[in-house]
Amino acid sequence: MVGKRRSRLLVAVVMVLVSIPLMGCLGQWLAYEDAMNDDMGAAEAAAENAQQRADQGSQPEETAPSSQEEGALTGAQEAPATGPISSQEMAGTYSGSAVLQDVAKGVESADSLPVTMQLNAAGAGTANVNGYSGAAQYAGSDVSFSVTMQEDGQKVVCTFEGTASRSGGAIVIDGNMKCSMMGVTFASYSWTAQN
Repeated sequence: MVGKRRSRLLVAVVMVLVSIPLMGCLGQWLAYEDAMNDDMGAAEAAAENAQQRADQGSQPEETAPSSQEEGALTGAQEAPATGPISSQEMAGTYSGSAVLQDVAKGVESADSLPVTMQLNAAGAGTANVNGYSGAAQYAGSDVSFSVTMQEDGQKVVCTFEGTASRSGGAIVIDGNMKCSMMGVTFASYSWTAQN
């Protein structure tokens, strides 16, 4: 009976002696695992912070409030019209002086001539050059007119060819008027006008 107790005691002592180093190893392993978990947690937190910063960087920032008073209603901004000019837009009166650009040698011609042109919504109208009238028209972006002046049996035909374009809120006509007699051009004028 005493022998059995001794062997049991001996087994217990051996187990305790063997388990002491194992417990130390186990403790070290548990400490290592905790350190690894701490490192992993720190790495995951850093990754989350980096992702949040990236997400915030991709989101549009709030714009600063405008200088307009709160509650003020604003209408649509009026932008200048673009594209082709319709004949309805061209309707109106255009006037200005045609300025002499070139004259044939030995020919006398006025330095400038008063020109007025009126167009209707269909693109047709009349032109008046130095008191004489003729037909005018607008098609596409082209403007033209022809006026015949007759004095002392002499017939002078002044024909204008130009283009219409937008300038700010106005429509501007710009081109050249050639004056001819018996089919020969003796003077040319530049004419620019806007409505």
